[in-house]
Amino acid sequence: MKKAICSVLLALCLLAGLAPVPVQAAKTVPWDGSVAEAFAGGEGTEKKPYKIASGAQLALLAKLVNEGNEDYNAACYVLTADIDLAGGGDRQWTPIGTSDGTNDKPFYGRFDGKGHTVSRLFVDGGSSGNCIGLFGYIRNGTVANVTVSGSVSGWKYVGGIAGRCVSGSLGGASITGCRNCASVSGYYDTGGVVGCNQTVTARNNAAEVSDCVNAGAVYGQFDRIGGVAGSNNTNGGVSRVIRCMNAGRVQGGGQYIGGIVGENSAENNGSALVSNCYNTGTVTWQQKSGDVSKNGKRIGGVTGRNYASFSYGLASASPYAGTLYCYSAGPVDGREQVGGVVGSTTHSGSSKNTALVKGCRFLQTDTVNAGLPALNKGNGRVEDNISLSVKDFSNWSKFSGWDSKVWTMGSGLDPQLCSVTARPVLTGVEEPDPPSGEVPVMGISLNRTEWTILAGDWNSLKATLLPLNATAQTVTWSSSDPAVITVDEEGRFDAVAPGVAEITAAAGDCSAVCTVTVVPAILKDLECYTGEDGSMQAYVWAEAADREKSSLLFAAYGPGGVFLGAEVQSASLRETYTVPEGAETVRAFVLDDQGRPLAAGLEAPVVQAAEEE
Repeated sequence: MKKAICSVLLALCLLAGLAPVPVQAAKTVPWDGSVAEAFAGGEGTEKKPYKIASGAQLALLAKLVNEGNEDYNAACYVLTADIDLAGGGDRQWTPIGTSDGTNDKPFYGRFDGKGHTVSRLFVDGGSSGNCIGLFGYIRNGTVANVTVSGSVSGWKYVGGIAGRCVSGSLGGASITGCRNCASVSGYYDTGGVVGCNQTVTARNNAAEVSDCVNAGAVYGQFDRIGGVAGSNNTNGGVSRVIRCMNAGRVQGGGQYIGGIVGENSAENNGSALVSNCYNTGTVTWQQKSGDVSKNGKRIGGVTGRNYASFSYGLASASPYAGTLYCYSAGPVDGREQVGGVVGSTTHSGSSKNTALVKGCRFLQTDTVNAGLPALNKGNGRVEDNISLSVKDFSNWSKFSGWDSKVWTMGSGLDPQLCSVTARPVLTGVEEPDPPSGEVPVMGISLNRTEWTILAGDWNSLKATLLPLNATAQTVTWSSSDPAVITVDEEGRFDAVAPGVAEITAAAGDCSAVCTVTVVPAILKDLECYTGEDGSMQAYVWAEAADREKSSLLFAAYGPGGVFLGAEVQSASLRETYTVPEGAETVRAFVLDDQGRPLAAGLEAPVVQAAEEE
């Protein structure tokens, strides 16, 4: 009967000229850089959180938190739609929550992404930017269930979801259920999900990263670089990275580099834990020019360094650092203290200090991690850590002691993610699509945006692509006026003639400009004076761009402008000329190798100068 009624209604619609209209999903509108005046609804409470449905409303959250507005930095928020931040070039995101060491304005609230994605995030913190990510600084707050894509770059505390997550009270801090697909690059404390997860001051508080996934490439110039967290540390409470996985390539230029965590460290009465995590990405060290001996050390498939220490004089201290029940199925490479699981595990001080690596596994074949130990060096406790073949990874009995409620044997896994397909995966944590390997250029910067240079001189510009690990490293250079400035494919430019021109460096869809002003050679302060031997002398302050191809010409003139003589010298600073007797005027010129003047000539009276002496 219901079927017949539906057929009649459809027929009536067709007779009335009405066709069924398919329901379409709401289109995501790219952010235009504006800041909204209000949220999409809500009251900021746990039951009625503020609703964020656009980039402008997300920017409003950043603005309010970064202004230190107490009515909003501890409130509750939810995303109700995917957000396109349309980042790249000059369109940059301002991280939510700031920390400059003296006037911190962190995010204290609760943010639930509800499974939505924030795409085309672009943050370039430069070589001085700290606390960089979608969120900059979280303190005693929570960020959950959001996916981020795009590019994030900075100096210290750099991560796709957050730069720094800190627990400083009993309330704790956490990042949970988040996924980072953005490429992340920094110098120190750089991780795919968070740069630094940290607990401070109190013994009973906790900072936690849980059920998170990183699929973005992570690159760090120096120390503490990790696929999920660059560093996980505490000096009094509990810091933990649990039930997380990394699929992105992790590369560092210094030490403490890990597939999950770069450095896991506990001090005094703190407890730092990395457990039930796995890595399928490549973990490697990149040697730099001017490399020092410490670089390329303490590199592991899961944790770079697992470290426990205490302050001398604090006899009751009992720190604990543990890397437990984790595995790495990716290649690991470095120079010294390199392990398939952990690079080094150490403790310092009394016997109460504990640094434990237990129950971990890593892939080892004839070509991957061949000859690599599970743990390379350290004086900490090591229990039941072994290498497995590709075949062994599919055998659950090889993972003795692992919690079957946390892990399940994965099936139908994409072989592109790593060479091991049938292997344990985390229950409830969905693996990402295999990383493409391509890290798009999101920005480009130059070491100078303005330059003043002498005609005939040359110099070079340096371009930096953002993120630092961008796949395409080719930069195209051009000049707006080759008659003034020419530039080659390496960024070396020549000042041809006086004028103003722009040099543009381009890569991908991004570009940067340096405005170059070319000025004539400098010639000033021509003066005459009586020397110690009574002869008349003239000196001038002169500077030419290319002194090997330039010269300084002095010329003397008597009464009525009669030419008395000339002398050619090198065009260097403060040259002196002996003036012929009877001269009334001296002139000076800077000439190029063709005898053409590079600067306006100067003239000085000889008699007047002598009288002034």
